[in-house]
Amino acid sequence: MEKNFWQSRWDEGQIGFHQDAVHPALATYFSRALASEGASRTQRVLVPLCGKSLDLTWLETQGHQVLGVEFVEKAAQEYFASRGLEPTVSTAGGALNYQAAGVTIVVGDFFAVSPDSYGKVDAIYDRAALVAIAPERRKPYVAQLASWLRPGGSLLLISFEHDMGTGPPFSVPETQDLLRPFFEVGSLDEEDVLEAEPRFRQRGATYLRERVFLGTLKDTTTF
Repeated sequence: MEKNFWQSRWDEGQIGFHQDAVHPALATYFSRALASEGASRTQRVLVPLCGKSLDLTWLETQGHQVLGVEFVEKAAQEYFASRGLEPTVSTAGGALNYQAAGVTIVVGDFFAVSPDSYGKVDAIYDRAALVAIAPERRKPYVAQLASWLRPGGSLLLISFEHDMGTGPPFSVPETQDLLRPFFEVGSLDEEDVLEAEPRFRQRGATYLRERVFLGTLKDTTTF
């Protein structure tokens, strides 16, 4: 991932990937698929490439401890400012950490941030993260996701398939194949969302399939 690319996008306000509402797939599937219905303990949830997503707040209000990882410090600052919170800023694991109200955002390269510094998590929520990764780095990215999970941990991942020919967001038709070395994978939902995404039509897309996957870490996975 190129930090300069993402830094410029935030500096120029070109953040069309940011949504002004909680993603409906998160609200629909998280509690059923990941949070172990009726579980009494707090779940630790990792959100890679989190930006300033409102999904972080939704997860926190469900009672979870949320750990986001984000390249761009401005995104972390804007997230807490949007909630009217003054975060505690510290350094851990060689990165800046912004923390308030059950949400911590680590400012750093996701490939360089280690669970050795922050501890394993129960679940991972990936929206617009895998699809932002260059094709040659997808396999290492999925391996990095798996390394964060406790045994039996789960991944809720939202992917795209399209015919624009360019990214990000990249088209990832091989999502299930990428996940299978580490996860038992099931498909939860699929929808063509092009009608609601004019910026993709402007880039030449004739379809934009949004796909939702659930992965459960395989028992044989070791790190």
